Amino acid sequence: MVVIDRGVLHKGLLSSRQALFRPTPDPLRGIFTSNGLRLVQEGYLVVWEDLSLVSSNGTGGEFSVDGSDLYSVVSSTSSENVELKLNEKSLGVKYGNSSLRIPFIATFGEIPDIPTIVSSVSLPSDFMAALSEAPKFLSRTEDKPSLSCVYIKHEENVVMLFATNGIVMFFASFDVEETADTEYLLPVQTVASISKVFGRKDVRLGVSDKGHIYISDGSTAITTPGFNGAYPVRALELMRDEDSPLFTVDKKELVGLLKLGMDVSEGERVAISHERRGQSSTINLTFHETRLEADLCLDSAEDTSPFEQFHLNPRFLLTCLAPLGEQVMFRKNSIGAIRISDGKTVSLLHKLLVY
Repeated sequence: MVVIDRGVLHKGLLSSRQALFRPTPDPLRGIFTSNGLRLVQEGYLVVWEDLSLVSSNGTGGEFSVDGSDLYSVVSSTSSENVELKLNEKSLGVKYGNSSLRIPFIATFGEIPDIPTIVSSVSLPSDFMAALSEAPKFLSRTEDKPSLSCVYIKHEENVVMLFATNGIVMFFASFDVEETADTEYLLPVQTVASISKVFGRKDVRLGVSDKGHIYISDGSTAITTPGFNGAYPVRALELMRDEDSPLFTVDKKELVGLLKLGMDVSEGERVAISHERRGQSSTINLTFHETRLEADLCLDSAEDTSPFEQFHLNPRFLLTCLAPLGEQVMFRKNSIGAIRISDGKTVSLLHKLLVY
């Protein structure tokens, strides 16, 4: 018999559920030790979750149950602690005056242990924050499979993250202590699940001895096969291609004007233009098919340079602005694509032509 904090167990079960890309009969497997509980769920990902116990009678053992059943039981109570006990054919769960028994499910083979890691790199919580934004920029079609993956490149002491559907692009880079030349391709389904497992924590990213991608925060670990294919290196060239600066603006003001324009407009695009007014200049936003007459100017714009008017979809623009910091710089590269950045993270908008 062991006693475990209900919140800790609930969080561990939430992480385990992310292994199942769709409902499957794969059981949740557990191992009791003298001072902890390890949950292992195999599926689209393999998730290991090491949970600390409130107390234990020192009895070890293993169980294999329907993870959804255990999750439902633990989710149904607000009790502070939950008592778990191994019976001959079931896992007993007790809280307060209530108790249930979840039957064991037959399994094959031993519970997999965490694999040996060949190489890895420590990444800050900002990496997971960037990874959680990446799916917004990925392709949803099967004709460009590599563009439905996040590309991660560890080059010397920098880890770079790319996501693009060939029209918009997201990029972020992170300085790291480890030196390597390694690349990873994470499919969009894997990215979404990994983001839910780790939230925004510091993690270690690596490759296992079986060639699988490995990520861990110390108590939770996952492995998953990466996409077996090549990433279009043209995307990397575009990321590095900085050309003409256009203007810098406060993101909060820009987002506010975009939302206002979308509220009063029936169209799906906004024109961004430069206008010289005496000794000064303004950056104007013009929405089409508006219900109200409006002159929308970015008062916080600075470091402006003359440029030809360009059009963007305001919803796309809001998506690309979301992961950026407070000050946003607009530039135009050599092929006419609009590049926005906060100095560290980059989004590229339209005309990427990445195939």
